[in-house]
Amino acid sequence: MTGRNLVSRPSRLAGEEGVAFVVPEDPGDFDLPGLRLWLRTRLQPAQRPVRYVVLESLPLNANGKIDRRRLVLLASSPYQERGVQP
Repeated sequence: MTGRNLVSRPSRLAGEEGVAFVVPEDPGDFDLPGLRLWLRTRLQPAQRPVRYVVLESLPLNANGKIDRRRLVLLASSPYQERGVQP
């Protein structure tokens, strides 16, 4: 992966839930089930993302930093597991 970030969004059941944003080096060879399995072996259940959004690049703000506000908006928008564009 060339980029990754995690934001939380409101959840009706749990208060907040994690949404992972990933930028794979090779989108055609990205293994989402493999990433989930890898995280399952390293994170406690409450720490694991419940949703994954694959992006071509992470959105940046005017200062060149990751635009977390934009990620929160993406996390709140109708969800697609692959192909959400910033």
